[in-house]
Amino acid sequence: MVRIFQNPDGTVRVLRLNERRRRAGEADAEFFARVTAKQPDLAALPFVDVPSVPVTRARRHAWRLLTDRVIVDVTVPDPPNPRAARNAAIAAAATLDQLKTALLLP
Repeated sequence: MVRIFQNPDGTVRVLRLNERRRRAGEADAEFFARVTAKQPDLAALPFVDVPSVPVTRARRHAWRLLTDRVIVDVTVPDPPNPRAARNAAIAAAATLDQLKTALLLP
């Protein structure tokens, strides 16, 4: 079992507690309650079965909480690649000055 946070922008965070901190015979709910006792806002978070969390972290930005499981929202576009504009400018450079300018792009 894991706990799921829903961020203000709709994305999710997955809280997996360290199993080495679990006491012998301690149930999932007791374990989460004990470990998160100093953070009462975490106690209200829903439990989600681990199999409902996507296996790969691909498209992690598109994970959404749907009641009791995590889904990958296919309507969410991929974030822009910050190096794409620079790589395109380098590829399009025809002169040395254009190449120098492209290399200075962030």
